Amino acid sequence: MSAEATIQKNNRGSYSVTFRNCQALSKAEIMEIFSKYGRVLYIGITGEETGYRFVHFSTEEEAKRAVLHANDYVIKLRPHKSKPLDKGAQRAVGWLKKEPHWEEPLEVDKVIARNAAEIIVGNIPPSFAGAYLLHLFEKYVPIAMTHVMVVEKTGMRYCHVYFRSQKDVEDVERDFNNYFLEDRCLIVVRPNTLMKTNAMNS
Repeated sequence: MSAEATIQKNNRGSYSVTFRNCQALSKAEIMEIFSKYGRVLYIGITGEETGYRFVHFSTEEEAKRAVLHANDYVIKLRPHKSKPLDKGAQRAVGWLKKEPHWEEPLEVDKVIARNAAEIIVGNIPPSFAGAYLLHLFEKYVPIAMTHVMVVEKTGMRYCHVYFRSQKDVEDVERDFNNYFLEDRCLIVVRPNTLMKTNAMNS
């Protein structure tokens, strides 16, 4: 896997690599391993002890060294590159468009929902929680999100994420729709995109 497919540049100027912590390494152990390749700014954590870990370096060169040597510790880094939607994901987005209450967010303050710009994230893998999505979108500074919900007919997991401006959600849609995550592609679209697509297909 190439370094370009594995390293993500973040809004704080750091360069991160991601892996699933299958060996249940402690934060100190992760720091010890990756500090050999450069200055580790911080380590992001989601899930339980075998959840995902995000190691942030100060430079791209340091992150590239980590990519080259991760296999020395049987650490499998995750890609950041997108792949086209597979047929299962295409069917799933069809059900998302048909879901009658998709536009009604859960447990998000109504003032935030009314004044913020919204995006819908669908086809979320079961092993990922909302915390990872907030990390994924951190460059655009999300301000709120709903719980991850499930479309009953397909089992597809989705949620609503809110940002400060319409430009932010346009950029998130551009950068993350079809983003390859674990074994599938995320569906990341604005509500009006869904409505336009639904109208064209009806």
